[in-house]
Amino acid sequence: RAGHHCAKPLMAELGVVATARASFHIYNNREDADALVDGIKRAIELFQPTRPH
Repeated sequence: RAGHHCAKPLMAELGVVATARASFHIYNNREDADALVDGIKRAIELFQPTRPH
């Protein structure tokens, strides 16, 4: 799920413009967690502000 997660005032206070939320359950395994971490790392790289040269 993406969006403000019903926490828009907190996000504004922290200066955060985007978040990601994940839920785990009994059927998730280590590979699922690893895939989540990899996906978040890729998203951070993709949305990282570019620095002027």
